[in-house]
Amino acid sequence: MTPPAAGTSAILRAEARVLVRAEPGTVYDTVSDLPRSGERSRERTGGRRVSGTPRRVGAAGRGGAA
Repeated sequence: MTPPAAGTSAILRAEARVLVRAEPGTVYDTVSDLPRSGERSRERTGGRRVSGTPRRVGAAGRGGAA
């Protein structure tokens, strides 16, 4: 675990690295697909877009948790 960046505070910060053999666009499309996120996680139940263009930088979403 690494300490919070200078000027920030955090209750918990975790970091992980995973090698994924796929094109960046494919990975981005997968991890940014909020409605289907519940299919890949026990903690998530899905989500919905609240602003911005889906699957674009800057888009915001709200998700549900189990």
